[in-house]
Amino acid sequence: MKIKKSLLLVFFFLTGCSLLPAQIIMPGSDTTQNQKKQTAPEPDKNPNTNTVTAKDSVTEKKTPVSIVKTVTAPQNPKAIAPKTNVGLSSLGFGLGMDYGGLIGLNLTVYPLKNVGLFGAAGYALIGVGYNVGLKLRWVPQNEYYKVCPFAEIMYGYNAVIKVTNADQYNKMFYGITWAAGLDFKRGDGGWSLAFLVPLRGPEVANYENDLQKNHNVKITQQLLPFAFSVGYKVYFN
Repeated sequence: MKIKKSLLLVFFFLTGCSLLPAQIIMPGSDTTQNQKKQTAPEPDKNPNTNTVTAKDSVTEKKTPVSIVKTVTAPQNPKAIAPKTNVGLSSLGFGLGMDYGGLIGLNLTVYPLKNVGLFGAAGYALIGVGYNVGLKLRWVPQNEYYKVCPFAEIMYGYNAVIKVTNADQYNKMFYGITWAAGLDFKRGDGGWSLAFLVPLRGPEVANYENDLQKNHNVKITQQLLPFAFSVGYKVYFN
């Protein structure tokens, strides 16, 4: 019986060992690698030893970024506006004695920048009137928009007497006239305004008295001691 019990214990021992799972470790397997990782030596913590990792060995290339600041300059009105033509000559059309009459033309030539010579011809109520003269002007430095003051002295017609229903008594008088005004220039043209003072001799008043006394002419409108003119001029270089 003791032998049988001993055989049974040996039998159960062998059977239990055969039921345990077997673990076989092959070279190169994951278990081996894990063991190697676990047994890998720790990095040297010696401060005199430099440890370089793969991440540190890679130099990141950064693309330089250039910042460009765009500045919009304010638009200069002078860059848009046409330059004013100072003019070596001008041709004007207007009303007044410096245009030759009630309506006429004025041609001015400037031999010097500030000095001009002009002639004018136009319709002066009873016929063709004319004036010729000298013009002095001041030209400002602004080349885009100019207001040019001027003074003139001229000789030509400066008084007209017109008798209604009696053309034989019509008469035109000539003399000196002073004028001062402004040329408003813009580009190649501009308006011109002037105030004129005709210097009339006594012959004008004497003729009026003769018409009233000897020819029964009634004067309804007296001659004014001053006059105005307005016109538009085009300038040429």
